[in-house]
Amino acid sequence: MILKHLLAICACISFFALNSQSKNPITDYQLYIENPEIIGENKLDARASFTSYTSEKEALNRTNGLWQSLDGLWRFNWVKNPKDRPTTFMNPNEDVSNWDNIKVPSNWEVEGYGIPIYVNHQYEFADYKAPIAEDMELVDRIYPKNPGDVPDQYNPVGSYRRDFQIDESWGDKELFLHIGAMKSGGFVWLNGEYIGYSQGSKLPAEFNITKAAKVGNNTIAIQIFRWTDGSYLEGQDFWRISGIERSVYIYAQPKIRVKDFEVVSVLDGAYINGLLNVEVTLKNHFSKNENIEVNFKLLDDNERQIASKSLPVLVGSNNKMNVNFKAEIPLVKPWSAEHPNLYDLIITLKDKKDHVFEVIPTKIGFRTVEIKKRIITFKW
Repeated sequence: MILKHLLAICACISFFALNSQSKNPITDYQLYIENPEIIGENKLDARASFTSYTSEKEALNRTNGLWQSLDGLWRFNWVKNPKDRPTTFMNPNEDVSNWDNIKVPSNWEVEGYGIPIYVNHQYEFADYKAPIAEDMELVDRIYPKNPGDVPDQYNPVGSYRRDFQIDESWGDKELFLHIGAMKSGGFVWLNGEYIGYSQGSKLPAEFNITKAAKVGNNTIAIQIFRWTDGSYLEGQDFWRISGIERSVYIYAQPKIRVKDFEVVSVLDGAYINGLLNVEVTLKNHFSKNENIEVNFKLLDDNERQIASKSLPVLVGSNNKMNVNFKAEIPLVKPWSAEHPNLYDLIITLKDKKDHVFEVIPTKIGFRTVEIKKRIITFKW
């Protein structure tokens, strides 16, 4: 009986140990690219587009933002069959100087690697009229037998690598990687450390790279598979091409930062005044509570202040919180395509000594869209 219980306990320990082990994207890549339950790993939540600055002057002039482009030439390796792809190239010590150069952003088929495929009906990797892979089973010789499966032997893989520098002024900040779009699924490493995975090829993928990044030289590596189970959702009437399709950059923010914000700017019932509602999500990466001040400021096209508010807040350790700002703007200049009137919204974070450590600018316009008697109407 005792032996039976010991064996049961050992079995439980083995089960939990096995299931607590993280997947290895090098050896277990099919658990990612053919698994409908995985569309990303370690990806940050989607957010509003913005750049962080250290002063209001820089923010208004859109200069010296905490942002660095990684666009340009990357080292590149391309194979038809995933089994032939490099699996140790993310190691910064591995020499890839004999690899080709490729532009980022670009599509690798347009750059001479593989074939761009145009198709409307049928998936390009399982098209009975022009089959490209023998291992794709079809029902009635037309439809994929196992939705989510993609070719095992012919699924081109592009591997990218480049070095870049991080300035010492970023050493005390949170660092992030932004990949504007990669098709169809891609794995990311920094300095040999696995960062994450992303599908959703027309959406940006962002990752927190603070722990893996270092001041000075850094090595980024990305490996992209042409087809994943996500390709079933991308079967549209267009050219099927692959690669890093939009810009790649890194950016920095302070340890207490604006994580996201939402702006609703509409007209009042008389369509004369503007109604502004701003909700900001703050994130504290420190291990202690922090008292800060959040300042909101709205400027017209002559940089005159027409609304403002300052809110003292306590942000919990390793936590996030929301802050709200509302204002009514008398005689607002509404936005339209013919008269694109815009205002500057400035969000500023200060410490308890009134020291500015982050400024976020964004352009906003005021407009109301309504549905009346089943007709969409625009008020400006």
